[in-house]
Amino acid sequence: MRIKFFLTLFLFTLYQLVLSYLLRPFLGSQQLDSVSLAHLLSYYKMYFDIICIVALIYFAIPLFKEKKRGIAIVAICLSLFFFIFLNFIFVASNIFHQPKNLLFADVNKNKVDKNEMIVGIEFHGKSKAYPVPFIDYHHQIIDSLDGQKYIATYCGLCRTGRFFLPYINGKYTTFRLVGINHNNAMLEDYLTKSWWSQESGTCIAGQLKGTMLEEMTVHNMTLQKWIELYPNTEIMQPDPAYAHRYPYHDYYVENIENPNTPSSGGTWSAHSFVIGISKGGVSKAIEWNNLLKNKIIKDNIARIPYILALANDNKSFVAFENNLQANIELRNDTLFFNNVPHNFAGINLLTGKKELISIKAYREFWFSWKNAHPNTIQYQPK
Repeated sequence: MRIKFFLTLFLFTLYQLVLSYLLRPFLGSQQLDSVSLAHLLSYYKMYFDIICIVALIYFAIPLFKEKKRGIAIVAICLSLFFFIFLNFIFVASNIFHQPKNLLFADVNKNKVDKNEMIVGIEFHGKSKAYPVPFIDYHHQIIDSLDGQKYIATYCGLCRTGRFFLPYINGKYTTFRLVGINHNNAMLEDYLTKSWWSQESGTCIAGQLKGTMLEEMTVHNMTLQKWIELYPNTEIMQPDPAYAHRYPYHDYYVENIENPNTPSSGGTWSAHSFVIGISKGGVSKAIEWNNLLKNKIIKDNIARIPYILALANDNKSFVAFENNLQANIELRNDTLFFNNVPHNFAGINLLTGKKELISIKAYREFWFSWKNAHPNTIQYQPK
C-alpha cells in the first residue's frame, strides 16, 4: 500500500506540474509544439484528479494506521500545496481579471493621458478606444458597440490587439484566459472548451480546430490621434479595482519611435516590430523601421494595391486599399489621392464622406506574426 500511495501521489502532482509548465512561460515551454497535449491534459484533468484522490484516500487509510506516517503526511501537504497553487492561484484566469467596473468617458471627461497607445474600434459611425495598459492587464474585455457584441483582446507578450465576435456556430459564448502558446495568449470558449489563438482568432486545439472567429478591424494609434479622427469617441477609463495593477506607459512605446535603441534588435530579429497584413489567403510582414524611415509604403498583396502610412507622431499608422492606382502623397497626416485630401480615417476632407477602404493591419513582434503566419512574405524595399 505504501508504494501504491506514493506512486499515486507522485503521478497526481506530476500531472499538475506538467500542465502548468506547458501553459506558462517557463524555460523551454514556449518552444514546444505542445498545445494538443496541453489541451488533452486539461480536458481530462478533472477525471484524473478524482481518480487519484479516491485512490489516495483508499491507500492512505491503512497507511495512517502505521506508526511511521510522518513522511506520508509531509508528502500529502506538499502535493496539496502544489494542487491549490497551480489550480486556484497561479492560473491565468485568476491572475488577469475582467473589469469589475467597465467605465468609459467622452473626450471632455477623459482622464487618460492622450499620449497613451490605444487599440480602437469603429462601427457604424461609433467608436471606442481601449488604452493598451488597461486592456493588456485584463487581456480580454466583453463589450458592445451599436448593439454589436465583441471581445476586445490584447497580449502583452507579443503586443497583439484584436477584436473578435464571440459567436461559435451562431451561438453566443464567453471566453476565459487559459494560458499561452508560443508566447501568445490562448482563450477557451465555454461552449465547446476549445482553445483559440488570440493573435489569429484560430482554434488551435479542441473539436473546432482549424476554424476561425470572425474579426473586426483594430486600429493602433495614440489616443491623441484617435480623438482627432473620432472626436465623439468613448474612451475606456481605469477600473478603480485594478488601477494599481496596470503596467506603465513606457512599456508600450519603447522601440516604436526610436528603432536604434539597444533592445530593438537587428533586422527581422524576434522582438522587432513589424506590420502584418493578410488578404486573400496571403500574408505579408513589413518592418516597422522601414515604415518609420519612409513614412509611406506603397505595395501589393494578393494582387491588391495598398498603402501604409505613418502619422507625424511616429506611432499611429493606417492601411488602405489603392484600387484606383492613384498617385498618393502624405503631407501633415493627410493623404492626397490624386490631389484629393483624405484623413487617416479614410474620409474625403472635401466631401466629408468615407471613401478609402481599410485593410486589417497589425503592429506586433516579428516572432508572433511569423508563428501565426509561417508562410508570410517578408517585404523588401524596392
